Amino acid sequence: MQSDRVEELEILIRARYPIIYVVSWEEDRVERCIIDIAAKRNKKVYSWSFTRGIIKPGAPFASSKGRGAGSTDPMGAL
Repeated sequence: MQSDRVEELEILIRARYPIIYVVSWEEDRVERCIIDIAAKRNKKVYSWSFTRGIIKPGAPFASSKGRGAGSTDPMGAL
């Protein structure tokens, strides 16, 4: 990501925005950037997808099994 975009993202995270919507073709790169920012700030990061629900980024698929069905529902996850 461009350094100005990374800085903007970090400002939004520091400002405690509850939801940040990022549009990018580089999902892995954006996720890595968010993980790096969170690590610097000693914060936890979770990822959401319709198929896996709420998980820690990088967790194996097996770790998402057995989660409550509500975590795969977008409104339930929020």
